[in-house]
Formats: sequence, structure tokens, C-alpha cells
Amino acid sequence: MNTRTRPHFRSAALLLIGALACLCILAAGSDSGVRITGVKIQSDRVELNEQGELIYSGNVRITHPNFTLQAERLSAEIRNGELSRFVAEGSPVSMSQRVPEAGNASVRGSAKSMIYDHIRRDLLFEGEARFERTDGSRFESDHLLYNAKTREISSESPAQMQFPRRRD
Repeated sequence: MNTRTRPHFRSAALLLIGALACLCILAAGSDSGVRITGVKIQSDRVELNEQGELIYSGNVRITHPNFTLQAERLSAEIRNGELSRFVAEGSPVSMSQRVPEAGNASVRGSAKSMIYDHIRRDLLFEGEARFERTDGSRFESDHLLYNAKTREISSESPAQMQFPRRRD
């Protein structure tokens, strides 16, 4: 697709990259003073529809030095010139986040879909959702909600949780 013939395509893509970078920073627990570099989005196809929705499809991969997300399809909703949310779908969608500030701890998750709300900084895992931390804690449910700002995970549906045994 030629970005010169679609002037809004480039700005919409940059908005999505900026929002994904914010997710990476918030998930890492960093508050300020971090420069965003290295966010990369790859897919087989990309389009911008008349509603201002940016759609990546086929082998979608978002990478940042400490964050990756893989999906079959990712759509980003742009409202009033700003990213409102994105929806990633796949079988499954998977994400991983390394947190250097926490001794290189990491989190991993997967679900049939993930919905990121840019305003609330929430990542909703839907359908066969799994979320794991380096410490061995694991959460499974149909719906899990991860707040990237607070790094808290919750579920409003029946969930299974496993916590590692404490070593005394």
C-alpha cells in the first residue's frame, strides 16, 4: 500500500505504534523518562478502512525490546485522532513481557483474543485465557484482566490460580 496516496494511513500507524509503546512501558512499570525505540509491527497485510480502523492480518507480530505480541489479526480503533483500543485475535494470541526493573522477571499470556483499552491501560484476555509470571504463579479463566499500570490481574469469571510454594 502506498502511504503517499493514503495520508491518514501513516499517522494512524504511528498512533498505534505509540500506544503499543505506552503499553510496553506501563507493563514494565516505568513511570517517566523512558525513550521509546524499537517498536516494530509485522504482518502479511495491512489496511486502513473508511472508519479509521487500522487492520493488520496474517502473522501479526509486534516486537519491542521487552515486549512481544503475536496474533492472526490486530485491529486498532482510532477516535478523534487518538488510539482508543486495539483487538488482537488468533488461535491463540500470545504475549510476553520482560521486566528488567524487577530482576528480568517476565510475564506471559495467551487467549483467543486480547483487547487493550488505551485509556484505562487494561489488557483483557478472552477465551481460554492463561497468564503466568516468572515466580511460578499462574492464572487460568475464560476472562482475565491485566492492568498494565498496576500489574494486577483479576477475573470476574471462575478462575484457577496456582502459586509457588514458599521456601522457608
